Parts: sequence; structure tokens; C-alpha cells
Amino acid sequence: MQSKTEQAGERTAATVAIIKRAIEARVCLSGKHVAFRVRFAPHALGRDKLGRPIVFAFEYGGMTLGQAHWMWLAVHRLRDLQPTVDPWRSGSLESRPQFEPSEIEAAVDDTWTFAKVRPNRNDNLRGERAVEAVTTPEKKKTV
Repeated sequence: MQSKTEQAGERTAATVAIIKRAIEARVCLSGKHVAFRVRFAPHALGRDKLGRPIVFAFEYGGMTLGQAHWMWLAVHRLRDLQPTVDPWRSGSLESRPQFEPSEIEAAVDDTWTFAKVRPNRNDNLRGERAVEAVTTPEKKKTV
């Protein structure tokens, strides 16, 4: 009999595989995140600073409260993911929030850049931080 940790690990691995296929095929997904219905177009799959899988997506249904927007979702909190027949969705790149994955496993294309806050001597006197554009690391090849 598997422990709850092993079951959770297998469920997360299956969810990662669904998201990777959706990114490669540019297919939107629907399901639940925590207890909320979501409909989204996954654009990038990576890992946060603690090594947990996260997906950066354009959400257009579910928790949107009537307004489509960019968001990141914790993969281990996604359930019941299904592909939809909805057209692929995307939003203004200027409106996307900061997304700092420690690595990228899959992305819709290789042109993704992320604004990364870096504290340094170039920060201004009002405490605002300098921002630099950082390109994603080379996509990992899946076998």
C-alpha cells in the first residue's frame, strides 16, 4: 500500500505530464485549483525556488471574476485537469506578473523573458528596486 506522500507524488507527476502535453499542443485546460474551478491556457511549466512544480498560465474562466488574467498555479493543488476545445488564449505580456522559476521544463516558445528583481547598488533612494530582463534557461529535453 502506498503512503499519502507517494500517492501525492504520483498525482503531481501525472498533472505535470498533462500540462506539458497541453503546452506542446497549445491546448487549454479546465479543472480545479484548490477548491475553485479554473480554465486556463498553460504557457510555461517550471519549478519554484523550493523545487515545487508551478505552471504560468493565462486564466480566462473559473476564478477570473469576469476578467481574464495571467497567474501562476501550484501544480500539486490542481485536480481533475481535462483538455478543452476552447481556442488558445494569451494576454498582454506587459500585464503578466513577476514569475521567477528556478528552472523551466516546458514553454510555448523560447522567447519567454521574466522580470527579475535584483537588489543592488542601482536601487534608487525611494527603495525601488532595479529590474533586469532575464531570458529563460534552455528548455530541458523530455524523454
